[in-house]
Amino acid sequence: MSGTRTGYVLGNNSTGKRIPLAEIWVVLVLLVVYFNVSAGIDNTVVWVCLVLQYALMVGSIFRPQRIYRNIPTFMSAEFFFLFFSYLIFFYPYQLHVLGIYGVSQSHYFPGKTFADESNHAIILSVIAMVSFRAGFRALNSRRAQPANNELGRLDLVSAHALAIPVFMLQLVLLIGYRVAGWRAAGEGRYTDSTTGGSFAEGVYLGITVLSMVAMAVWVFPPSKEQPKRSVFVTLSVILSIGWAVRLLLAGDRNAFLLIAIVAVGGFFTFRFRAGRWALLALCVFALTLYSAVEQFRRGQTDSLVDLVFTSDASTASSRDGDTSFNISTISLRAALAAVPDRVDYGYGVYKLVGFAGVLPFIRGFLVPDDMKFTSSSDVLNAVLLGPSPTWGVGTNVIADVYMDFGLLSVPVLLFLLGLGVAHAQNAVTRRPSSLWRATFYLTTFALVAQMPRYALSFPVRPLLWVLLLFWATFWLSPVLAGRRQKLEPVDEAVTP
Repeated sequence: MSGTRTGYVLGNNSTGKRIPLAEIWVVLVLLVVYFNVSAGIDNTVVWVCLVLQYALMVGSIFRPQRIYRNIPTFMSAEFFFLFFSYLIFFYPYQLHVLGIYGVSQSHYFPGKTFADESNHAIILSVIAMVSFRAGFRALNSRRAQPANNELGRLDLVSAHALAIPVFMLQLVLLIGYRVAGWRAAGEGRYTDSTTGGSFAEGVYLGITVLSMVAMAVWVFPPSKEQPKRSVFVTLSVILSIGWAVRLLLAGDRNAFLLIAIVAVGGFFTFRFRAGRWALLALCVFALTLYSAVEQFRRGQTDSLVDLVFTSDASTASSRDGDTSFNISTISLRAALAAVPDRVDYGYGVYKLVGFAGVLPFIRGFLVPDDMKFTSSSDVLNAVLLGPSPTWGVGTNVIADVYMDFGLLSVPVLLFLLGLGVAHAQNAVTRRPSSLWRATFYLTTFALVAQMPRYALSFPVRPLLWVLLLFWATFWLSPVLAGRRQKLEPVDEAVTP
C-alpha cells in the first residue's frame, strides 16, 4: 500500500490505465476474512485494519501528484477522502484499542451501539478504502497523457464569460433567500428554526455551489489572452466569503468546508507548492474547527471564535469520544445488524430517489406517500432512534451502498467512485488551460473529501449544476459568440 505502483499496465501505457492487482488481491483476502471472522471486536483484527488504513493514507502522499503544469502537490481528493474516512470509520476503533473510549459506549445510543458488528464493520471499511484506491490508481493518474489539440465546447468558456452569470445568480439567490426569511436545514436544524421547505433547500445548495465555482474561478491562473481578472469574479468571491462565514456561524461546518476546500485546494494545486507539513497543519486546523463547531452546537461554549483559538478545541474529541464521528461509526454497525435481517435491501430505490434530486420537485412524483423508507438515512433513523425521531443520524457512503445493494456492491461502487475522481483529475492534467476542467475537478475534490459522511448520490446534483452552468454560459454568453461561430459547420459555396 505504499507509493509504489503495483499492477499490470495495459498496452504501451498510451491510455494510462492499469490493472490494480495488489488491491484486488487485498480485497479478495479481506472478503474471505469478513465471512469467517467472529462477531464482536477483536483487537488483532482492529489493529490490522488500522495499519492498512494508515498505509493507504501514507501511500496517497508518498509522492506528490502533478495535476497542473508540473506543480507538485499533496492536496488531492484521494488523500482527503481517505483521511476523512479514517475519522469516520476507523478513529473510534483506534480509541477503543488504546483504552480511551470503548465501542460499546455512547451517550446518544445507550445500550444500542451494535458492538457485536465491530469486526465486520471495520473490515468492510477497509474493503471500501482499498477499492477506492484501486479505482483511483487504475487510471495511472500520476502520468496522465496530454490531450490532442481539439477543444471541447466547455473548454472554450473563459473566466470573463462566466464572471457576470455567476455573480448575478449569486446575488439574486442571496437576496431572495434573505428576503423570504428562509432557513434551510443546514443552518436551522440546530436551533429548530428550519423554514422554507424543499425550495429553500435548493436555493441554499445553489448558493453554496455558486460560491464553490466562484472560488475555483478566482484561484485558477488567468490566461495570457485575459491576464486581468474580471471585477465580477472578485465581487463573487466577496459574496462567497460572506456566505461561508454565515454557514460557519450557523453551525453548518460541512457546507463551509466545501467552499474552503475548493479555495485552499485550488491554491495548492494551481498556484503554490506546499509540502506535507502544510497538509498536516491544514488537517489539524480543520479538525480543531470541526470540533469547535460541534461544541458550539451542543451549547458547551458561548463563543465559537474563543473555542477555536484556545486549547479546549484541540482536546474536545479526547474529552468526549462520542462525537459525530462516532455516530457515523455506529450507524455502519447498525446497518450491518439491521439489513437484511430486519429491513430488506433497497434494491436501488435509495439511489433512484437520490439521483432524482438533481431536478427540483421530481422526488414528489417518484416517491409514493406510503413508502416507508426512501433513503438509507431513513432506515438508520428507524433502527437507532425509533419510529418518531426528533433528529437524524444521517448516513455514510459505505452504509448507504450496503443497504441498497448488499455487501459485494461496496467494493464495486467504491472502485467506480475512485475511477471517477481519477478521471476528473486527469482531465485537468491533459488540458491545463481549461477553466471548465479545473472547476469541475475542484468541485469534485471538495465533494468527495466529505463524501464519507454522505450517501453515494451526494455529489451528483452539485456536479450536474456545475455542468449546466458552464453549458448555459457557452450557449448564451455574448462574450463567446465568436467562438461558437467557429464551431458551427460552414456550407461550401456551390459554383454553377
